[in-house]
Amino acid sequence: MNADSTFVIGSTHAVCQDYVVAGNPKSAQAPYVILSDGCSSSLDTDIGARLLVKSAERILITAPDTDTRLVHASAAAEALKLATLLGLISQAVDATLLTAQVREHELVLACSGDGVIAIQDWSGVLEAYSIAYPSGYPRYPTYSQQPDRLAALSVYEERPAGSFSAAPASQQQDSGASIQKEIKYYRGQPSQPGLELVDSFTSTEETEVFTFNARSTQFASLLSDGIHSFCSTHGTESTKRAQPILFPSFARELLSFKNTLGAFTGRRLRRFLKDCRERGWQHTDDLALGAIYLGD
Repeated sequence: MNADSTFVIGSTHAVCQDYVVAGNPKSAQAPYVILSDGCSSSLDTDIGARLLVKSAERILITAPDTDTRLVHASAAAEALKLATLLGLISQAVDATLLTAQVREHELVLACSGDGVIAIQDWSGVLEAYSIAYPSGYPRYPTYSQQPDRLAALSVYEERPAGSFSAAPASQQQDSGASIQKEIKYYRGQPSQPGLELVDSFTSTEETEVFTFNARSTQFASLLSDGIHSFCSTHGTESTKRAQPILFPSFARELLSFKNTLGAFTGRRLRRFLKDCRERGWQHTDDLALGAIYLGD
């Protein structure tokens, strides 16, 4: 097995707010990947994303059998405490948290907030779960430690755009459970260049957990939502317009890892971005990628 990770800044960002790590412990522990994407509209979330990732990594290393949802919740609580010690505001930890971990014969993938989870089996079938919030405001794992903000988020979701008004937390303490996310499930055969939408459903889980058979899986990948920011530009300098490039159309190309030794995600992403530049594509948002190769 081998786990690797990489991240790159988006063309519209001054600071990269994505962070991802991969671990290949020499002990009996299995490889893992942990990814976080900081909120662009909150201050210092590049630091917060790192605190969240490193907190989750400490838990996975010291207590690898911890329930996945508890890992996410505990990492959020720890990251908030660390942010306070550093003199940062709590909004600095407005960030997603995605984890991938192999536990004996199980592959456990989880997402708090938004992002993409993908797996490929040994026959080459590629599946992807794209997790997003229709309101545009993800439920970050730290919100469970901040009842006022969770209540405000729930009220905002229920109101028309532009009419945000936060109700007192005392009136909305339990409303966070109603916050809905949309999960789109894509699948593609080895002979297909792109992925097809198979199903779409909603969920109110704080942390979405997916469990697969590790033996039948070749690759498991985590991606930040920057994967949805690819676009091409057309027209003259004065009339340029951006045309979105949808993730399902290039997922297989990006996640086709041919050499799984060493820094294999870094090599693949660099080559993919080189090809994108030649096509006139760019990604406006930061992009993080982590993957585990489950072969020998």
